[in-house]
Amino acid sequence: MTKREYVAPNRDIVVLISITFAFSLLVARAAHVQIVDAEWLQAAGNARFLRSVKVVANRGIIKDRNGLVLAVSTPVDSVWANPQILNQHAATWGTLEEAVGMPKNTLAIKLAQAVTNDSEFMYIRRSLEPHHAQEVMELDIPGVSLQREYRRYYPYGASIANLIGYTNIDDIGIEGIELAHNEKLTGQDGLRRVIKDRKGRIVETRSDERRVRDGEDIYLSIDARIQQSLYQTLSETMNTHGASNASAVVVDVYTGEILAICTLPTFNPNVKESRGTTNNFVARHAFE
Repeated sequence: MTKREYVAPNRDIVVLISITFAFSLLVARAAHVQIVDAEWLQAAGNARFLRSVKVVANRGIIKDRNGLVLAVSTPVDSVWANPQILNQHAATWGTLEEAVGMPKNTLAIKLAQAVTNDSEFMYIRRSLEPHHAQEVMELDIPGVSLQREYRRYYPYGASIANLIGYTNIDDIGIEGIELAHNEKLTGQDGLRRVIKDRKGRIVETRSDERRVRDGEDIYLSIDARIQQSLYQTLSETMNTHGASNASAVVVDVYTGEILAICTLPTFNPNVKESRGTTNNFVARHAFE
């Protein structure tokens, strides 16, 4: 029997041509995306997901003459949100308010104002302990992120408060040494280029646009142990005599260095609500 030559039916030819045509379209589209539209697509992607985030500088430490810490910044986290994203998830607002201790139904008001102003950043709660902030993030609410910040802590509390002063919620000096040397203590925040996903989470760090420069440490002539002793003695004397205020200075008679300087009444700089009396009579009032 003679073997007949195979002749492809019309259906096979049509299928082959269709596959070849589709493959050619895919190759052409890939080439167009990779070559012609590459720059535009990269720019569009960057506009959606590439962001500059602030890297907060560490505020300088204030120390006594022996290196004991009088003021130091401890890390905290602030919860913030992209209003444009969070506004689309109203079902999560109540949970978020409860998690950060925000009064009920106040988030909707803040969001409405932020959305109207076309803002992409809004604080939800400032200065949370890191473990508490992490609990908020575990709720996985779209548009909600954390920002590392710092809160000032004063180990010697009221005994040296009128001299050292304190900082505000942004870690900027308001009174005393904190204010007088604020520029030196503050340093300079950095800027970092990052890629964020659609939920606002950082998934990749690209580069540093501006390197962070931490603040300088300051050493005082104060001796913290003498300062505490002076504070206790002055408090007892003031109570014994029923005085409305009292002040004292301890000076090294050989060098003129101030070893302790105390003014009462004073305040606890670690408690915001107690910052009522900040007048340092010794430093501000002149003697006849």
